[in-house]
Amino acid sequence: MMYKSIERLNGDPTPLKKLVDDYVSGVSAYLALRQAALMLRHPDDQSKEKSACTDQLNQAKSHLVAAQGELDVIQEKHKGVTQKVDELKKALRLAYEEEQQL
Repeated sequence: MMYKSIERLNGDPTPLKKLVDDYVSGVSAYLALRQAALMLRHPDDQSKEKSACTDQLNQAKSHLVAAQGELDVIQEKHKGVTQKVDELKKALRLAYEEEQQL
């Protein structure tokens, strides 16, 4: 609207348009940089966060090793119980065969 008014007064709006465009471009660049700066974190904060994540990872690894150990124990018990069941089935079958012979 301002540019049309300047043209109606037989003026050239180009210099004003260039100034406005330059200003808008500068403001846009500033806002983009400001947004990028807000997303940055201080190296000390990153180091602390990395350390906390490393601690959590080490705890998870420790829990995994403990759970794996418990699983191994349970699997061994299961194996022993399965063998005992097989032995008992065999003994029961033999006892049934002996009973049939009597």
